[in-house]
Amino acid sequence: MPATVAALPNGYQEYGNERIHAAAALCGASLDDVSIEWKGGRIVVTVSGNAFLSSPLPSVPPDDDEAVEDDDYYDQDDIPEGSVDVATLARAINSALDDDGVGLAIAEAHEIEVTTKGASDELTGIMWESYKGFDVICQYKDPKNDKVKAMEGRLVERNEEFTVINVKGRTKKLKNNNVISCKLPKAKKEKGAR
Repeated sequence: MPATVAALPNGYQEYGNERIHAAAALCGASLDDVSIEWKGGRIVVTVSGNAFLSSPLPSVPPDDDEAVEDDDYYDQDDIPEGSVDVATLARAINSALDDDGVGLAIAEAHEIEVTTKGASDELTGIMWESYKGFDVICQYKDPKNDKVKAMEGRLVERNEEFTVINVKGRTKKLKNNNVISCKLPKAKKEKGAR
């Protein structure tokens, strides 16, 4: 027999929005960075701006003889300032709705989904190493005429001085101080895909 869910009172969405925004503020998100959609049985909370997903907290602490991989967790130095941890936000929303009244009724009647708009397609930090060999589009300032130009090719490397791109089999070096941005190109549709 399914569990019964208490009827939701008038104004429950406003109450839920207030609790979710308060939880988001505690996690460092501004009101402008959080959108809330109520979709029959689901609440979708979307975080824009700088967001990341940390490793979930283990439900059972590891035994002393179990190894925990260091790369399973973010190093605090790698997290951009002002970022919102999506996992922490999800836990904060659950906690904010964990009361004996309207919050609990909302949580029982709705699945809560916390998501982001997606990762930026602009290469930064460790992404330079991760995307070696991938197609990129680099915008750069041409030092000869001060015009902004674009170069498309495969990323060979980025070192302290140059960003190296393979354009149709020829290696091109762009001085890093002239590079405005390098982005991954938009995904191409495959034949037969709609």
